[in-house]
Order: sequence, then structure tokens, then C-alpha cells
Amino acid sequence: MIPIIIVSLLASSGIVYEISKTKVKDHIIRQNETQSQLLSNETGLWLGTFTP
Repeated sequence: MIPIIIVSLLASSGIVYEISKTKVKDHIIRQNETQSQLLSNETGLWLGTFTP
């Protein structure tokens, strides 16, 4: 009985870990894309002040 419980806990822990890892990775990617877009816009505005 104990081996079945241990295997079940390990399997569920592995699944939860993979799901969490994917969600955190996706969040970081979206956050970086947003930050990059904001910086790009700011740079464009700043460079626009130098053009006639």
C-alpha cells in the first residue's frame, strides 16, 4: 500500500511541477514582451525628438 501512495504522490508532484513551470515561464515571457514593447515605444519617442 505504501509504495502505491509514494508513486501517486511522486506522479502528482511531477505533474504539478510541470504545470507550474510552464505557467511561470509563460508569464515571464509575456512580461518581458510587454516591457520590451514599452521600451521600444519610449526609445522611438526619444529618437523622434532629434529628427526635424
